[in-house]
Amino acid sequence: MEGYKVYPSFNVEISKNDLLTHGDNIKNLSRILKCFHISSGINVNFLKSRLFGTSILDQEIRRMANVLGCVKSFPFSYLGVSVVANVALKKHWELIIDNF
Repeated sequence: MEGYKVYPSFNVEISKNDLLTHGDNIKNLSRILKCFHISSGINVNFLKSRLFGTSILDQEIRRMANVLGCVKSFPFSYLGVSVVANVALKKHWELIIDNF
């Protein structure tokens, strides 16, 4: 029997127009992730998970993060790079540019 490789982390990207824009759908996403856990044995660690959005109200993101039990905070580290709230500002890219 051949197994499958489990990666230490993965990202789920969902756009504003997808299922998270309606109230009960975030609860459905939570249920889907629980079913995924039951069927695969892989559990999402919501205490280490973050939920962010673009072109969506900050209060809506906070509400959805609370439903899932996620953290919503900046800055956070991704692949060793600090990610801040407003990545459009030039000063937030200086460290990356200087390293190249």
